[in-house]
Amino acid sequence: MSNDDINARRREQVELNMLTVAAVAGWYIDTYLDKKSCRDSALSGAAYVNELLIGHLERFRQVCRMERPIFMKLCNVIRSKNLLCDTRDITLEEQLIMFLFTIGHNAVNRQVQERFQHSGETISRHFNGVLQAILSLSTQYIRDPSINVPIEIANDTRFYPFFKDCIGAIDGTHIPVFVESHKQAPYRNRHGLLSQNIMAACTFDLKFIHIQAGWEGSASDAIVLRAAEKDGFKVPRGKYYLVDAGYGNTPNYIAPYRGVRYHLREFARGSIGPQDAKELFNLRHSSLRNAIERVFGVIKNRFPILKNTSSHSFDTVTDEDINEPDDDYNTDERRREGNRMREAIANAMCDEYSIHTRRLRDRHGH
Repeated sequence: MSNDDINARRREQVELNMLTVAAVAGWYIDTYLDKKSCRDSALSGAAYVNELLIGHLERFRQVCRMERPIFMKLCNVIRSKNLLCDTRDITLEEQLIMFLFTIGHNAVNRQVQERFQHSGETISRHFNGVLQAILSLSTQYIRDPSINVPIEIANDTRFYPFFKDCIGAIDGTHIPVFVESHKQAPYRNRHGLLSQNIMAACTFDLKFIHIQAGWEGSASDAIVLRAAEKDGFKVPRGKYYLVDAGYGNTPNYIAPYRGVRYHLREFARGSIGPQDAKELFNLRHSSLRNAIERVFGVIKNRFPILKNTSSHSFDTVTDEDINEPDDDYNTDERRREGNRMREAIANAMCDEYSIHTRRLRDRHGH
């Protein structure tokens, strides 16, 4: 090959490199610098947010899924802790409202772009900024429960004194997720849908105590609970949580009797009351543990992003590190001790119920 041919090829390569650089530069300018080229609504994001902040309280609640006074308190907390601040173009209030709009309506990035008149990159950046700020507050607002007898138990003769050492309820719920195709298999739950299995513990006044996120939809509730314990979730000495039969019955987690009527609708059907100690225990266990089902229902209704597959990647949905827990959770001795506790509660409950029923019959002359 002659020197002229070599030089010609070098010139062609230089020209190709320049074209490549120009193309990348054009993409960068279009994506990150010229970000408002198609956002030309007269109602800017700032104007829309201002309308919400001074407008009707019900409109604010419908858009943000939060009461306005609570929203303002949240803004003050975030500012006071320097978790977020106003930027040149977007106030903290607008950042937070964009975040609430997204999770409250399961809105995709393009919908938020149109509503708030910002670029996709800006929306994404501020969404993640608010998400990290909210996560950093979780340790301050999600706290261990009191070891005192919960009011909901102390003031109800169905539960006291039988459940006096119970401090909350635990259950798992499945949240639809978007996962790359080559990673999907473990996330398919028993219904064939892609999800993550989230464990939550709550008090009986519907306050979250602990949330364990990130486990694949195929993971059992018991495995997620064991992972939560490994990550620091602890049950105070002498106390326990109510769980469903999928967790197993141990001194720290009291489950209902298997193969015995449990759900409230099963007792309501035909109006046949509990027939023995096990059925009575299950009925009252179900009535009390219903708190966790109620709190799941409330939060999913308020934030529909938890009910439908989100456009956000799984890495955004959870930042938990997933580690397989040790397999020493439900030893035979723990199960036997849990069974003894449950039987003692059920028998005491049944004795009291029999006395109460007998008194009612005597009072009415039956």
